[in-house]
Amino acid sequence: MKIMGDFDYEVKEGKYIAFKNKEQQRFTRAKTIGANYTEDSIKNRIQNKDKEVGNIIDIKSSKKVKSSKSYENWATMHNLKTTSETMVLIHEKGYASIHELEKDLSKLSLNSNDLRKEFKARELEQKRIKEIVKDLQICVNKQAHYDGYKKNPNDKIYKMINKKDIESYEKAYAEIEVFIKQFPHLKNIVVNGLKQNDNKFLFKSLNNRSKILQSEMYTIAMKHDEMKAKFEKLNNLKLNIDQFIGEFGEPKKSIVKEIEKDRIQRSKNVVIKQEKVNAKLKNSNIELR
Repeated sequence: MKIMGDFDYEVKEGKYIAFKNKEQQRFTRAKTIGANYTEDSIKNRIQNKDKEVGNIIDIKSSKKVKSSKSYENWATMHNLKTTSETMVLIHEKGYASIHELEKDLSKLSLNSNDLRKEFKARELEQKRIKEIVKDLQICVNKQAHYDGYKKNPNDKIYKMINKKDIESYEKAYAEIEVFIKQFPHLKNIVVNGLKQNDNKFLFKSLNNRSKILQSEMYTIAMKHDEMKAKFEKLNNLKLNIDQFIGEFGEPKKSIVKEIEKDRIQRSKNVVIKQEKVNAKLKNSNIELR
């Protein structure tokens, strides 16, 4: 919050956190940017900052590794440490094996595709509602002319006088029939509205449907963003493991053993550092005496 304030952003806290810079007239809710920017998501990333792991360095392709033996040693230790942290995080997330992680990633990918299809279906329906309004308006306005023609189809004079209105009605109604076939759940609204010649009921009903679609699209988009964020985090963990395995070729060397060796070595380093600190403190106490 303080950092945003330093950049001349006004912060409003309430049900939803919102920001506004000096050039804006209205506040922007953080959640509208995406699921990663809701207040809970921001807090979660801050609280779990230390749990984030780095990426595996591609030792085989790195020019720096080839030109520097010390960097190669450092990169090797970095990869062991990163893989160790990755495995710990995978287990913390409830996965007993990489296979379980891969199954969950596959499931997330399928569910994400389903959500995109749901979103596109609603987006298309909303678009078609906007397009069909013009044809519905024509039918409402030309209804009387067309009804007069249907009552007396052999009246050539009436047909000649109202030819343009009749043709406009028939063309518009043909589009409406296509719309009804495409969205049969809207048939009653459209047919009843035209029968009653009640354009107020008809357009209000379609406008309400469009608002419902907009709300559903927003909910789907939020779910999709949350799912995408989860997929990316889990996939990064899997990529770390995949790259580590690739670095060692066929895993004849046990990855678990390599990770355990790294963990033991780091534990030893901590003990050595602590012993050095204790020795310094002891020497300081002797000098003070």
